Amino acid sequence: GCAIAGRPMPILALFALLLLVAAVYGSSAAQHLPAGGFEVAGSESDLAVREAEWRFGKGAADVLAIYRDPGADVRDAQFGVVVLDLLEAVLEDEGVVGATSYWDTAEESLVSLDGHETLVIVSLAGHQNRKKETLRRIEPLLRQVEPPIEVVIGGRIAVSMLAQEISRADIAAAERVAIPIALVLTLIFFRSVVAALLPIVIGGFAMASCAAIMRLSANATEIAVFALNVSAFLGLGLSIDYSLLLVQRFREELGRGLPIRDAVGSTLDTAGRAVWISGLAVMVSLAVLTGVPIVVVRSVAIGGLLATATALVGALLLLPAVLAWLGPRVNLGAIGRAPERSGPSPFWHRVGRFSMRHPVLTVLGCAVVLL
Repeated sequence: GCAIAGRPMPILALFALLLLVAAVYGSSAAQHLPAGGFEVAGSESDLAVREAEWRFGKGAADVLAIYRDPGADVRDAQFGVVVLDLLEAVLEDEGVVGATSYWDTAEESLVSLDGHETLVIVSLAGHQNRKKETLRRIEPLLRQVEPPIEVVIGGRIAVSMLAQEISRADIAAAERVAIPIALVLTLIFFRSVVAALLPIVIGGFAMASCAAIMRLSANATEIAVFALNVSAFLGLGLSIDYSLLLVQRFREELGRGLPIRDAVGSTLDTAGRAVWISGLAVMVSLAVLTGVPIVVVRSVAIGGLLATATALVGALLLLPAVLAWLGPRVNLGAIGRAPERSGPSPFWHRVGRFSMRHPVLTVLGCAVVLL
């Protein structure tokens, strides 16, 4: 703590650069993480799927396009010309391996029972991210039909892209809701605008850096996109939690008359220890899930571990530098009387005295509630 307080500006400059890089690099993390991960490699169900694909050629198609004409039979030659023309343009894309349709195979299973719909199967080349890029290019081509013909795009890659979009939208919605609520709560607790903003800043650093590290880690191991959702709310929650402890302790140390350097050192030596042990306990708990052979569960563990680690880095390295730079200015924008100047809370003081006077009764009461 004293070392950080002695040179806060270089540390702040370094973290500002890291935050900028993380925000830019991690902003597209959802596009690089697959939406699957529910299968267990080598399980009986996985082997059965592979056997069916090998024996019968039946597997999960990359792209499915359903073309529908409510007023005509899709076997009609004119309808076929429309679809075959757009498929010709699709097949020119380097990422497309091939396309299967009724007009190529005369396979009746590709036509609906009422004759108004037909299924076109498109196979793509490369790994999943390359297939997604290909689908983004060919989707406008697949949709180049005029009314009354209708088209619906589906398939494994389309579903994966939709899941990524939903995940990204959920994270954005959570940020829009959670951050303002958290800011109001910290403002009520700290009664200072500057102090209330600090936990939000640390939370933003944790979320941005976690997303960037996750995107980078996806090059070495499979991480499901759902890990982003877990890391977002866990990183924000832990960052706010840890920052509350540290900022309040720092303000109390300043209130006792300690110099800024000593106040930062004392803050990390007291509240910092609690934060470190708390983060370590969370990481150990989450690490147990990394041994589960289901990608989505392992991804949740990885996301949680990264979220906790970045929250710890922000709370134990970035936040002390910010506090050392601010000093007494941490109390700027005061709203009412600061908590450390208004004395202890009478309610929590009574709770603490009761629990210490009646430890057995307190433990038994908590055990009953938990049970």
